[in-house]
Amino acid sequence: MNTPAPNPRYHLIGAAGVGMNAIVQTLLFRGFRVTGSDRYADQGKTLDVLERLTRAGLQLFPQDGSGITPDTTGVVVSTAIESNNPDLLKARELSIPIIHRAQMLADCIGTAPLAAIAGTCGKTSVTGMTGWLLEQCGKDPFTVNGGAIIGWDAPPDRTGNVRPSSAETPLWIIEADESDRSFLCFQPEYAIITNISQDHFPLDESIALFNDFASRVSRKIICTPAVAHLLSSIPQHKKLIADNSTIAHDHEGWHFTINQKKYRVPQPGRHNAENALLAYTLALELGCTPKALHEAMPRFPGIRRRLETRGACCGVTLVDDYAHNPEKIRAAWTTLKEKYHSLIGIWRPHGYGPLAAMRDPLTAVFKELITPPDALYILPVYYAGGTTQRALDADTFVHDLQSEGIPALYAPDYGFLLNEIPQHWHSGGAVLCMGARDPELSLFPARLIATQKENNEKAKNPE
Repeated sequence: MNTPAPNPRYHLIGAAGVGMNAIVQTLLFRGFRVTGSDRYADQGKTLDVLERLTRAGLQLFPQDGSGITPDTTGVVVSTAIESNNPDLLKARELSIPIIHRAQMLADCIGTAPLAAIAGTCGKTSVTGMTGWLLEQCGKDPFTVNGGAIIGWDAPPDRTGNVRPSSAETPLWIIEADESDRSFLCFQPEYAIITNISQDHFPLDESIALFNDFASRVSRKIICTPAVAHLLSSIPQHKKLIADNSTIAHDHEGWHFTINQKKYRVPQPGRHNAENALLAYTLALELGCTPKALHEAMPRFPGIRRRLETRGACCGVTLVDDYAHNPEKIRAAWTTLKEKYHSLIGIWRPHGYGPLAAMRDPLTAVFKELITPPDALYILPVYYAGGTTQRALDADTFVHDLQSEGIPALYAPDYGFLLNEIPQHWHSGGAVLCMGARDPELSLFPARLIATQKENNEKAKNPE
């Protein structure tokens, strides 16, 4: 990228965020000075991601404008940052350039070769698997993802969602986000579009948006037949169809077959086999051999918070997943029902706007999936502050579900769940935590296990 000033320094607002922390690391790996702020740090909360980022070189400031100085090269933001944020106000006061996180990443990439993975579901898993497969095949990709690849987060100064490259002009593998249209910042040579469904936008608007993204791809778009059908404005020669008709399940798990050779997928669920086929197809295009991919595929360790088993207690398995829209919830729930006879779901809506926009499809998917002895607990809408309109709250949504005969209950907080869940779980079943944004959600399984063990010890040894 063009260096705007000697020894440039970028300041990131909300540095711990899923998308933002990846930009922090990318800038650090590219040799820039990086400062940042985060309201969780201001609240005195300990976050593992912030501890890792500071070890990596991030200098953390309070979110009060003090981190913005005249020598700040640019202030990097996400769409979630409110217009009255103190850091943002200070940047405007000092006429410091304000840069969206996607544009910052696009500037870092410059003219280097790029493969961008997009889609309303599955893009994090496909990005992680693609980067990991390329690494295993002897390539050296610079990978920027929305979720941590298990193993890449082993060093104490790495969060696992970014893999640096030693190449001067590396091949970039990135997750490209449609939620705020920011994936239109990129001009990739290759792209994967995993699927197109209603999430942040109505379906017709999503289809038009992904067609716009696809038009920016210079070489090949890898997709399923269903997605190819929706890319009506894209010439046929630019589409590389991943034929998912060979995906199957046997006693060893899920696999897909190419040239009479089975490629085993270690993660459960048909959706993960579909993800793996897309990643395989792109990796093949980028120079990996079928033999190397056949050997690597069964070893893929998976992505944090994608059907991640977090422990067990009293014969019950606790699983954590990022599922926050209907398709992701369906994929996670149906996959676990292949193995567990009963499920207790815990879901936290990730915003008032998304909950209102997806009210009907969410109701439909919960009605389809949840039948006794299964149950669903819904936490309050995750609210990180700001001026968002509270179009629909979780309590009202639970009443909607109950009126449809869905066994859903409102959970006012995590403390309520610590007492409630063990009263209703069944040995041989599972508890599935689902949702985005809230960092406390992925910590809940460990809290539940610790609390239950403590209660069991007290029962055995009453004072």
